[in-house]
Amino acid sequence: MARKVGDGKSVRVTVPENTVIEQGKFYLLDGVLGWAVRGVTTGAGETALVVLVTETLEYETSQITTANAFAAGDKVYWNAGTKKFTTVPGSGQFCGVVTTAKDENDVIWFVFVGMANSPESDVVGELGDLDTTAKDSIVAAINEVKAAADAAEESTAIGTLAELTTTAKGSVVAAVNEVKGAVDDVSEDVGDIATLATTAKDDVVAAVNEVKGDVDDALARVAANHVAVAQADAAAQGAGYVQADAQSVADLANANKDKLNDVIAALKTAGLMAADA
Repeated sequence: MARKVGDGKSVRVTVPENTVIEQGKFYLLDGVLGWAVRGVTTGAGETALVVLVTETLEYETSQITTANAFAAGDKVYWNAGTKKFTTVPGSGQFCGVVTTAKDENDVIWFVFVGMANSPESDVVGELGDLDTTAKDSIVAAINEVKAAADAAEESTAIGTLAELTTTAKGSVVAAVNEVKGAVDDVSEDVGDIATLATTAKDDVVAAVNEVKGDVDDALARVAANHVAVAQADAAAQGAGYVQADAQSVADLANANKDKLNDVIAALKTAGLMAADA
């Protein structure tokens, strides 16, 4: 069941405590912007009711931001902070259009659009809160964002996605994730470098270089010993077994060197070690 309680041309709203309402001025109370039909004053802990006219009418008012031009045809907005009308887009809810420009007494005439007062409804939000440069309409703001997105997609800083060497070419994020996955796989194959038996444990290249240096030193010592043993063997004529033992050591060192070279080649192939210049 329902019944008519009014013609929709005025609304009764609550005046909060410690508030002065002047007859003939506009106020925003209980979310309703309208023209006060009478004056009301409330003290601490007191509230009162006042009627605000919300009908679409033409009004004369000096309740304006005088710094604004208020030319005929300008859109009028309500600034809840200053409790005055302004022509600055995004300053507050749209509430009318100037019909007679501001005169020398800072008075304007404007058509007040009342309860049907704002395309900037609660669903849309306050246009003034937009982070875009365009703040006077949703369409302009969306077009600004789209233009920025298009420019970013074509930006030379990002480059052309189709030229990526990754399998994923649809987005930078997908390509980066693909590369990260490949790096993670390599990291698993390499193992935990902290468990290396070498002195160098910061990276695989340093550890391999350390091992290679040790092997090179060992080979040099084996080669020197081999020459000395061979010379002693020739002089002793009968110590051939010594030469044979020395040769076995040399063969073992050379075999290990071949295995190390295989490891280095694999690291270069995987991109974990720089190729030879």
